[in-house]
Amino acid sequence: MKKVGDILSAFFDEDTIEKARGYGSLFSSWGALTAKCGVSQAAAHSRISGLEKTLLLVEADHPGWVQILQTKQKELLENVRKQFPGFSITGIVLRLSHSRADPEPANPVPKPEIHRPDGPKYTEEPTRTGDERLTTALEKLKKSIT
Repeated sequence: MKKVGDILSAFFDEDTIEKARGYGSLFSSWGALTAKCGVSQAAAHSRISGLEKTLLLVEADHPGWVQILQTKQKELLENVRKQFPGFSITGIVLRLSHSRADPEPANPVPKPEIHRPDGPKYTEEPTRTGDERLTTALEKLKKSIT
């Protein structure tokens, strides 16, 4: 059985394959880059989404993570430039991810089941509150729904 690399070599030249490896390495390095800048938790809430010309596009799943990354943007850019000089990255664009804007929680809380009776049945008389207007209003409410 042939390796994937051997098959790709038949279709693409070595420069193209090396560039693809570089892209893969860049995209998979996000966790290490954020950790190096002291915001390792941000890697779980953000990702490199693309490279447009010389701009690295980074998406985060919440505005708070975008703000945290903005505080480290200069340091992140310096580290990306050092680690990947071949891409000539000049800036990082941080934005809110639309595909992850409403992610499912890791441990979703079950929604309570609501059991509705066939119809409202009230057996209690309105509580006497000492406020005649409130008592009258409660009695009218009871009559309107029974």
